[in-house]
Amino acid sequence: MAINELVVVGIGSSAGGLEALQVMLAKVSDNLNCSYIIAQHLSPTHRSMMVDLLSRITNIPVVEVQNGIVIKAKTIYMTPENTDIYVNNGKIYLKNVDSTFGPKPSVNYFFNSLAQAYGSKCIGVILSGTGSDGAFGIRAIKASGGITIAQSPQTAKYDGMPISAINTGKVDIVASIDGMSIEIARIIDNLGKNIGESINETIIQQIYRIIFEEKGVDFSQYKRSTIIRRIERRLSAVRVETLNDYVDYLKMNIEEVTNLYYDMLIGVTEFFRDTDVFEEVKEQIRGIVEKKEQGEEIRFWSIGCSTGEEPYTLAILLSEILKEKITKYKIKIFATDIDDESLKIARNGLYAETSLLNIDKSLIAKYFSVQKNHFEIKKSIRELVVFSKHNIISDSPFLRTDFVSCRNMLIYFNSTLQKRFFPIVHYSLKDGGVLTLGKSETIGEHYDLFLTTSKTLKIYKSQFTGIKELPRLYNYGGSSRNYQEPKPHSSKNDEEVLEEKITQAASEFFLNQCVLINSSNDIVYIRGDIPFL
Repeated sequence: MAINELVVVGIGSSAGGLEALQVMLAKVSDNLNCSYIIAQHLSPTHRSMMVDLLSRITNIPVVEVQNGIVIKAKTIYMTPENTDIYVNNGKIYLKNVDSTFGPKPSVNYFFNSLAQAYGSKCIGVILSGTGSDGAFGIRAIKASGGITIAQSPQTAKYDGMPISAINTGKVDIVASIDGMSIEIARIIDNLGKNIGESINETIIQQIYRIIFEEKGVDFSQYKRSTIIRRIERRLSAVRVETLNDYVDYLKMNIEEVTNLYYDMLIGVTEFFRDTDVFEEVKEQIRGIVEKKEQGEEIRFWSIGCSTGEEPYTLAILLSEILKEKITKYKIKIFATDIDDESLKIARNGLYAETSLLNIDKSLIAKYFSVQKNHFEIKKSIRELVVFSKHNIISDSPFLRTDFVSCRNMLIYFNSTLQKRFFPIVHYSLKDGGVLTLGKSETIGEHYDLFLTTSKTLKIYKSQFTGIKELPRLYNYGGSSRNYQEPKPHSSKNDEEVLEEKITQAASEFFLNQCVLINSSNDIVYIRGDIPFL
């Protein structure tokens, strides 16, 4: 990051937030090249006195946000009452509140815009407050490369918001309110450091090896620039200065290996992301359905499903097309990812309002119910989707699929991994089956496997190539053949340990082919080429 590049610190707070802000802002440095934007839950019917109160304890100018105000360094911006705010192109905008759902301003809505606008040059801070507002926004900031901080619950007057943020697993730093300003100053200083030039092959291979031995995933074929950005963020979060020291830190701290692993995987999605794409996807699905007889299977696969918005979107589209006839078909929407934390969110089916921004209100009313400050996907849609932990490169693919969605995952793969991906997906799809990718992704040189339906929207159809043979699945290690099988560690919880024991016993008993499901009918383990999947 350039030394004069502005960093924006977004702060979300609610009950008890004034006290926390007074302690924090009294200690912030007025020499940092950053600005502070505060989204504090306020009464919609009373004029806020926050600007006057905060101006008394800091030398930094405190101003109330006006629509379209330009973001300047060394300035604190306070959101007015009864409005939402968002940032775009270096300005702060006010948004009229068109619903009574949830507290205002929405920290989730603000953080989501902050992540999109500033990426790695933003810091998200959650202070005292009740409820869970900001938890989804924290995930967005972290996915964009920013740093996330939560006030330690012990120092918060109300610990609901900090605990909800921490429980996402996406908070980089938990700090006391007294130490918050010091942490922010340190992070901004470290954001100016670039480790890309200092990282060498020996160090990066050591990091790949450590992650593989603990998590069983080889990141050596992921784009190096992405990996380096994730490592840079972790260096700042754990207060480590050099890469050699960080390697030593990883060796001594299994928890940090887990943190780095999830940093590599994190992504943000939303329902009906890229509405123009889903308009065409709906027509493609309609075409698939029209060729089916009642009683036949309809098999979709959402690869890299993250927190589940995309497979649920596909389920909603199917429901809209089939209506009351949906029970006449055998529908299976497989949704897979290697991020088990994201899969937990997906299975719960609870989402913040910001995830539903692209959904028509009539669909929200039809397929969601309000649960406190969240929207819950209805049971009729949840029952159509089966979530499973699955690695597309190394695990056997689902077979005879009519539709495969893999959007915005390939951008993290290098060319070698992408070349392995497409033959596997082609093997999964029926002839004429539909594949959709992210808008910045393409099928590359695989025109022998896929026909282009929409070059702009990145929608393709599987071509007939004769008898299909399962491509060689990637055997982890590749150039790093000395990798050993992942070892169980005591840090795993009882459920994970039990799952390991079950899968080990199953693999011994059923030899090379088996599928295990849990009580929720979620696939938890796949081994071998399963003909009926």
